[in-house]
Amino acid sequence: MIALNSELQLLEHVMLFRGTAEYCLVHPRDLFRTLILTNASAFMMAHNHPSGNILPSHADLKITQRFQKLGQLMEIKLVDHLIVGSESFFSFADRGLLKTRKARL
Repeated sequence: MIALNSELQLLEHVMLFRGTAEYCLVHPRDLFRTLILTNASAFMMAHNHPSGNILPSHADLKITQRFQKLGQLMEIKLVDHLIVGSESFFSFADRGLLKTRKARL
């Protein structure tokens, strides 16, 4: 997890979870505790796929949506979620997979 200030400058980077070759248990409480303690305005998430396949799994898509919704609730914006493979990476933001909220009138 990468905690960012309102100018998207690095506040802190922390490895919060360690998984197996097939699964990583992720709990929002741990991520948002760190973001709140660093007074973050935004954040990025990143994880690796040991297989080298950078395409997001169904679980990757669901956890990204969940963390984005929670970030909106907490007013801490999810800027991107990166999946790192052996020779490339996948960016949810670059692929247009992060929903943007439209301003209300």
